[in-house]
Amino acid sequence: MANNGEKKKIQKKEKTTKRKGFLQFLKDDRSKLLFSFLLLGFSFLLLVSQISFLFTWKTDQSFEWSQAWTNTDYSVENWAGKIGAFLSNLTINKWFGIAAFTLPFIVALLSLRLIDIKIVPFGKTFIKTLLATIVISIWFGFIAKKSELFGAGPGGRHGHYMSMILVSLLGNIGTFVLLLIATLGIAMFVSRKSINFLKRILRMFAMVIFPFLRKKDESQKSDD
Repeated sequence: MANNGEKKKIQKKEKTTKRKGFLQFLKDDRSKLLFSFLLLGFSFLLLVSQISFLFTWKTDQSFEWSQAWTNTDYSVENWAGKIGAFLSNLTINKWFGIAAFTLPFIVALLSLRLIDIKIVPFGKTFIKTLLATIVISIWFGFIAKKSELFGAGPGGRHGHYMSMILVSLLGNIGTFVLLLIATLGIAMFVSRKSINFLKRILRMFAMVIFPFLRKKDESQKSDD
């Protein structure tokens, strides 16, 4: 029993030392710099593949990927090769459509954040960019309807299906109003200058609408 207890203690110590060693490896500046370069390279590869997908999307999504990875006879037109064709088809066709061009930007910011280069606040920028990506995707899905551009339309499968769900719940007018409110909300959180701009628009709108209502009320009173 004593030997078993000692073995368990030794195993726990070994696990803790391995964890500490792994954490130290991650905290090391050389490791951070290496991961930063890897993410920056991935961001560039993703951007190139997405740009290529705009021209080669029909070919990029026409593969049986289970066979294409190992078979050298399969050739792709995507500028970033098979991996680029897979990534661009995933992010644009299956995910967010044209709005997926924000993803390389997020990955690039993360790579710079690892080596303590803070161009913009990463957390706030990540949330704002992700929300904008989702809303833009739904906008494209709502406007394009049943378009087959890039496979599932310019909004990707996410935008297409989300717009269909919203239209079934709210109708076209309700979906338009909801997307407009979401867009204005994101714009206000992204830039405070947009608040003054939106106030001006509301004032102009009120000046156009309320005089019309006043004239309508006055005409009704005169008829009575």
